[in-house]
Amino acid sequence: MPNWLDLPTNLGDLFGAGFRATYHIPDDAFVVVYGGNIGMAAGVETVVEAFSYLGDLAKVYLVIAGAGSQLSTCRDLVN
Repeated sequence: MPNWLDLPTNLGDLFGAGFRATYHIPDDAFVVVYGGNIGMAAGVETVVEAFSYLGDLAKVYLVIAGAGSQLSTCRDLVN
């Protein structure tokens, strides 16, 4: 998702049906969002690794919005 979004008044509009349909996220799924720097100090790759321990909990999704030196590392961890 793009970084530096103009947020709507209701965050439900941001992560509502249109967003969920675009990224194939079910309406009843729990969505965890991180927005910001994806660099060494942020440790976002630790969050991505932690999600691997959730196993088959298909109703929990992680959305990361941002850029930084560890973005490719995070993408590699997902694949």
